[in-house]
Amino acid sequence: MMHTLKTWVSNLVLACLISICFYGCASYHQRAFKVQQAFANGQLDRAASEVNASRILKKKRNKLLYYMEAGAIANVRGRYDESNAYLEKAYAALEDDQANIGNEALKYVMNPMMTDYRGENHEVIYIHYYKALNYLHLGNLDAALVEARRMENKLKRLNVKYKSKNKFQDDALIHLTMGLIYDANADYNNAFIAYRNAGNLYDGFYSAQLGISMPNQLKEDIIRTAYLSGFDTEGQRYEQKFNIKYKPNPKGSGTALIIWQNGLCPIKTEAGFTFTSQPGVGGNITFNSNGIVDGFSYPLPQDQNERANLTNLKSFRIAFPKYTSRLPLFNSASISVNDGTTYNLDLVENVEKVARVCLQDRFLNEMSTALIRIAIKKGAEAALRQAAKEAKKDNEKAGLEAAAVGLMLFNTFSEKADTRNWQTLPNAIFYTRVVKPEGKYAFTFNFNGAEKDSRTYEIPIKSNNTFFFTQHTLGANDVYPMDLMQAD
Repeated sequence: MMHTLKTWVSNLVLACLISICFYGCASYHQRAFKVQQAFANGQLDRAASEVNASRILKKKRNKLLYYMEAGAIANVRGRYDESNAYLEKAYAALEDDQANIGNEALKYVMNPMMTDYRGENHEVIYIHYYKALNYLHLGNLDAALVEARRMENKLKRLNVKYKSKNKFQDDALIHLTMGLIYDANADYNNAFIAYRNAGNLYDGFYSAQLGISMPNQLKEDIIRTAYLSGFDTEGQRYEQKFNIKYKPNPKGSGTALIIWQNGLCPIKTEAGFTFTSQPGVGGNITFNSNGIVDGFSYPLPQDQNERANLTNLKSFRIAFPKYTSRLPLFNSASISVNDGTTYNLDLVENVEKVARVCLQDRFLNEMSTALIRIAIKKGAEAALRQAAKEAKKDNEKAGLEAAAVGLMLFNTFSEKADTRNWQTLPNAIFYTRVVKPEGKYAFTFNFNGAEKDSRTYEIPIKSNNTFFFTQHTLGANDVYPMDLMQAD
């Protein structure tokens, strides 16, 4: 009987370990590799099919990821209504406050990959960025303005939620996009405010933390909309600050607004750290990890059982997500127009750097969650061992001891980082504005970096109108123009 019980428990433990190793060890990128491979290679129809065939993306806990990945792919395919349908579902999923209730409990006892994915802060905001672009493609400025206001509301909620605790509290790309939408709608007052807000971010957080200076095109847009809004004093102040003289657009001219989305954002992988603990002072416990994460203090819980579980953690491993770069083949670009003029595309958002800052921002929260999760697991192991000691029958004792060992192994191998992220986002975003008399022009995009490439497109410019043209480069031979977007 005892031999049978041991065999049964051993088989169960083995089955659990095989299951964990097979499913749990693989990152999200590995499990959704067919989607990413097709998208990176420019096989957009195949990428869309792979999204719908992906087992990992069709899991209920990954529905937000499914909507975001499918929405971005549809956008690059030029299926803007389809893209918006997916992204609106992503927005609705995030607005469902009830979705957090189960997550709050599960994240303390389960592998984080098994909980509902809620998105990184920048991903949540980029949903509206993509929707705004879609509406601009469709020529629906009113709907694009709705997304602009949603972006603004999301940023305000982000500021209230995190206050001064986080570095990433605002996003210049979103303010810039709002400005572009208001500008195209001839709402120069709101455009100026949005551009100015973006400029303040470049002068502050973006230059200090991300190494991104204010785009020259934005400087010109701030000055132009200041004068068009009747803010002559502001216009003069910015002229002095930027050393740029305002030149009104010629009457009857039109605008081509060029947005370049370059490369692919980083993917999440896993980094494991082994921690040792020592009793602290003032009701805290201090954790160290070989000079990597030292002196992290955590307040001891009031509950005596929870306190005991935490102080019993002498040495343990915690898995954290980390980003791994997918370096783009290009890092700069310019546009040559067939009338002899040339324009540089200015960097406005380094998505990779923003993603890394967002991940750093929530490190302490991730650490706290992981500590509680580990403490609960270790407490359950200790309870089984204690029950085995107190068992009076040999077969019962053996069964509990085997269960304790099995639980220990399960807890060890199931401690995995959440490696999910929106992986069809670009690596970086650039823009410029081209103002010309009405007519058709040949725009040649010249891409520079590890490789060089060029593409030429005919772009018609209409008087007193703004045309949005978005270019997405995934590689040297994977350059995809977006359809023209007209703002009537």
